Amino acid sequence: MSRSTRTNPVHTGTGPQLMAMIRNTIVSVLRLAGHDNIAAALRHHSRNPHRPVDLLHAA
Repeated sequence: MSRSTRTNPVHTGTGPQLMAMIRNTIVSVLRLAGHDNIAAALRHHSRNPHRPVDLLHAA
């Protein structure tokens, strides 16, 4: 593990818990929108910056 990884705020303190919460929220929103394949849904929504915003407005 490099020094920059150990001092990165995402890897220290409450960062890991926050990132897990964000990930779990995204997965839940995608499932509520009817997506069964989360990996495919993430790829689909990453291709256009408006799709995730539209997804949140629909949820």
